[in-house]
Amino acid sequence: MNPLWGHFVGIFILLMMAVFIGIWIWAWQGSHRPVFSRMAQLPMLDDMDQAWPDYARPGRAATIHGQAGAQAAARRGEGRP
Repeated sequence: MNPLWGHFVGIFILLMMAVFIGIWIWAWQGSHRPVFSRMAQLPMLDDMDQAWPDYARPGRAATIHGQAGAQAAARRGEGRP
């Protein structure tokens, strides 16, 4: 085996550790706290209107995908709430 292989592996491991630590620091920034707090409360919500924004609510395919999305939703049995 080539002696440089160990150096390449070591550099790769250090690079992956730096990426992991960078993502960890990014995720724990204070600016993400409101978003994470809201996402943590989603399972506790009872009302569908509170849990899903209008554009992401199941059965609202027509608002995103136009008439073709509404027809596909109708074929799947999803109606507009």
